[in-house]
Amino acid sequence: MGQYKHIEVDRARLLEEWIDVFKYWLGLGNVWGFTLEDFVNEFWRKSSIVDERFKQYFKDKSKKDDDKSSG
Repeated sequence: MGQYKHIEVDRARLLEEWIDVFKYWLGLGNVWGFTLEDFVNEFWRKSSIVDERFKQYFKDKSKKDDDKSSG
C-alpha cells in the first residue's frame, strides 16, 4: 500500500468522469439554492483560511526546528 505504481489511464475518459462529478456537485448547490457567486465567494474565503493555516504551519515548524537546533 505504501508504494505507488504507474498505471496507464485513459485521460479522456477520466476527464469525462471528473466533469460528471463536478456537474453533480454544482447541481447539488443549485438544488440547495446557492448561486455561482456564492460558490466563488466561499471558495476564495476558504482558500484564504487554508493559505493562512499553511503559512502558520511552516512558521511554527521553523520555530520548532530552530528551538531543537539551539538547545
